[in-house]
Amino acid sequence: MTVKSDSALVARTADGCRWTLAVRGNIAELDPPGQVCQRPGETVTVDFWQVASDGKEQASIMTGVVRRDGLDSSFVLNVGALTRR
Repeated sequence: MTVKSDSALVARTADGCRWTLAVRGNIAELDPPGQVCQRPGETVTVDFWQVASDGKEQASIMTGVVRRDGLDSSFVLNVGALTRR
């Protein structure tokens, strides 16, 4: 994640997708919702992504859909606690 301004950041995922999040206090949330990333052979849509941190640990939840070969696969990802080292 890269800080874009006091109220926004950009996340680049390992698959090369780029997502923007709005920052409010210790929470960052996908903004706008429904962001789309086109990759060869598939499309990824993230409908919701929220990240919260206390400065030491981070929790995150993400929902969306991957469309591949005309079929949709919904997903929910949840990370309970990532610790800063």
